[in-house]
Amino acid sequence: MYFDPPLYERNRMRIALTQHSTNLVIILGMMQVSKKIPMEDPDTMNLIRLGYLVSNAIIISIYAYTHFLINKKKGNAPAFTPSASLPSN
Repeated sequence: MYFDPPLYERNRMRIALTQHSTNLVIILGMMQVSKKIPMEDPDTMNLIRLGYLVSNAIIISIYAYTHFLINKKKGNAPAFTPSASLPSN
């Protein structure tokens, strides 16, 4: 008996496959590019280090901005927590 998954499941599987294959293509492409870069040159290494630091600064700033927006939207309203009920004997 053949079971056909619902449409949303098939679309989710396609998206996952697309993301995996995209990541694989990017990784393999960057490996080929890194073979062409002269890693022995100190100026090239300093540029690579600078690029690494800049990319991390961009990632941290995006994280901080998103964190700020979430906290701004959340507001200062206290969360309601019901009181704990006593166990009955």
